[in-house]
Amino acid sequence: MLYSVRANTSIMTKIEYTGKYLTSSIVSKCFVPNTFTFVDKTKTGNGFTYQTLQLKPRGKFRSNIIIAPNKQVLISKQENSENENIGFFYGDDNSSYFELGVYDTMMFVSDSFLIYKDVLANNLDMIDRVLIDEAHSVLIQSKFRNSLKH
Repeated sequence: MLYSVRANTSIMTKIEYTGKYLTSSIVSKCFVPNTFTFVDKTKTGNGFTYQTLQLKPRGKFRSNIIIAPNKQVLISKQENSENENIGFFYGDDNSSYFELGVYDTMMFVSDSFLIYKDVLANNLDMIDRVLIDEAHSVLIQSKFRNSLKH
């Protein structure tokens, strides 16, 4: 059972599934255009981030974005990724090539996302889906990581 709630509304969507791992079809339903959707991953089973990595940008869009709370999450996804069209941006790695549309998905450590936020904000028409992975960790880490405050 997966529940997603749209921000600033009382709309809750209930999606039922019986498998151990989520499918890309189920995960795709959680991304509603121009809407913030909160998904409680403790109730979804396994595979939400994995399946998001498999989603191709739709229509005119060039890239999806995943924001992770720390480097270890990116390292883990990069080591286990079967998809070659994912860019990983660690914040302290200036050698990372950043250009919208080069990768189907760009995965950022939250600090590195903040480095590129102005470029991304000026190119919203090129960005399809955005997943803030483990958002609770970003909130917790903002207490001791100055770049994440506010």
